[in-house]
Amino acid sequence: MTEQLQTTPQPQANWRPGDDLYSQVSQLANSNLQPSDTLAGLLARALGRIFASYDSHETAFMCELLERWSHIDERIGNPKTRFHGLYTDKRFARFPAYSQGDRPRPKPFEAAIETCRRLITTNHIRDALAPVGTAGILGGSVAYGRFFNTKGVDDPSDLDLMIIVPDYSTHLLACAEALRAVPGISHEDVDRMIVRVPAALKLSGEHPNLSVSHKISFWADEMDPFLQPYDWHGAFLGQLHFFSVDAFSHVILKNQGFIGAGRKSTFHRDAKDFRDDRGRRGADGMLYSFAGTQRPFKRPLEAVDGGFLTNEVTCQVVDSRFYAGIFHNLILPQLEVRWDHLDFSVALAARAFAWKLFDRLTYERQLRPWEDQNLANSHIRRDVFSPHELRRVLTIDVWA
Repeated sequence: MTEQLQTTPQPQANWRPGDDLYSQVSQLANSNLQPSDTLAGLLARALGRIFASYDSHETAFMCELLERWSHIDERIGNPKTRFHGLYTDKRFARFPAYSQGDRPRPKPFEAAIETCRRLITTNHIRDALAPVGTAGILGGSVAYGRFFNTKGVDDPSDLDLMIIVPDYSTHLLACAEALRAVPGISHEDVDRMIVRVPAALKLSGEHPNLSVSHKISFWADEMDPFLQPYDWHGAFLGQLHFFSVDAFSHVILKNQGFIGAGRKSTFHRDAKDFRDDRGRRGADGMLYSFAGTQRPFKRPLEAVDGGFLTNEVTCQVVDSRFYAGIFHNLILPQLEVRWDHLDFSVALAARAFAWKLFDRLTYERQLRPWEDQNLANSHIRRDVFSPHELRRVLTIDVWA
């Protein structure tokens, strides 16, 4: 009997929306016209829908994208030349959105490749932690701006993950040791995390709602195998935020029904964060309401064994306005639970949290019916949401 070779079938997806939208973007760029934010957002949405068919085949998606966009742009030369040309696409340097401001938008190909690379690393972290028993929520630009504003080499976007564990005493060290198996991870940064575990356990005994944050570099010590044929380097940071189930329950207001009992009620919730550095946000923090109004707060920072202990405001209700803090901004707007290996359903808990926010938003809209109030206004990074994500968040019953 002739033995038949078993091959993995290639993913099948409808690429036409992505091809047509990129053709429009490219034609406008060739005519020295900046593609609108709406068009760039439509392209990002189309790529996200195509990418959904490439689970565990993410590298195939990136290779296919290189070939399709090279063909659309009529780029010639070897793959390395075409990759460099698309990634650094000089046509977009003429447009303010891609060249001006504190953090210009990445070129379309750059945003797509860097989104894929961070999602691949997310999956590797998921797989490494699977035997330990955790859950993971994806935050940051890869959640609210994938394929739109995820940046690469010049100012690489971080990978933000909230990792929930049953208990620090049984799982934090196991997580750190398991992370060694993640491709591209800095073993030196993992070693630093392991050294910090005893201090974290001591602090968690003093502060039951403690989170443990740690920065880890990816692809800084070696080249990403996908990028190697193109002679391209792409290091980025991972911001890993560990929460015990109890600390996570505290952040998502599990013990609250309606947030704030009445029109004149006040509400305040904070939590300690054990960081490995001083962070970039400084001592002066800012909270945002559903109307986009700001409320400053102080973020005291104390040097402790193994890092720094800071106090983060989880949320506040003041003068009948709800203000969301940084931990809520990690969960919102996507509520993107990437894996859940716990008996405690993180996906359901996150959805229940969103419904509580919607109830509060509905109440505040009744108090001030003429204001423009929405969930997106309460996010510290609202200004860099991709347009299609912003439209989705503005729909109050998006998760109902």
